[in-house]
Formats: sequence, C-alpha cells, structure tokens
Amino acid sequence: MQRKYDEFKAKNAEILAIRVDDLTGADNIASRVGITFPVLYTSGDSSVMEAYDVYSGSLAIPSVFVINPQGEIAWQFISPNYTQRVLPERVLRNIP
Repeated sequence: MQRKYDEFKAKNAEILAIRVDDLTGADNIASRVGITFPVLYTSGDSSVMEAYDVYSGSLAIPSVFVINPQGEIAWQFISPNYTQRVLPERVLRNIP
C-alpha cells in the first residue's frame, strides 16, 4: 500500500493499518519498512478485528476494508490464507 500511497491520497482516501500487537511492535514494523501512513495499535485487544470478523484465535486475518464517507463498508478483501495480500491497485479500483 505504501508504494501507492500518493494515489490513495489523490483519491481523497486514507490508509489506516491496525495491528494487534503493542506500540513497540507497530512502530517497529512501520519504521523498518518505511510506512508513512497511520499505523494504529491495539496492545493485544482484538475487539476491532472481532467486530469486522477478521480475527482467528491469536491471529488477525489479512483484510482490507474500503469505508465510504457515510461510514459504510463499500468494498472488502478478506483472505483466509495469511500469506495472501490484496494488491494496492485492486483497492484503488474499488474506492468510490
């Protein structure tokens, strides 16, 4: 998503990453790979992931949600395989 971040911004969209780990883990991954969009951390609280039905035991399921200006889910990608990620181009095509 980072490599296409300017294109997301051009569509007046924002990326928010949510991680189940603590701030140290979230900061570490963000700084290590050069992420400049916001990374939110839950300090082990899985309630956000559970609310979106993307939490399986101790792992968050890789997922992307496009939320429209009305706060509704306009598009989603949920992968049952933690090694599969959606391409940023596909997400960009689904931004209303």
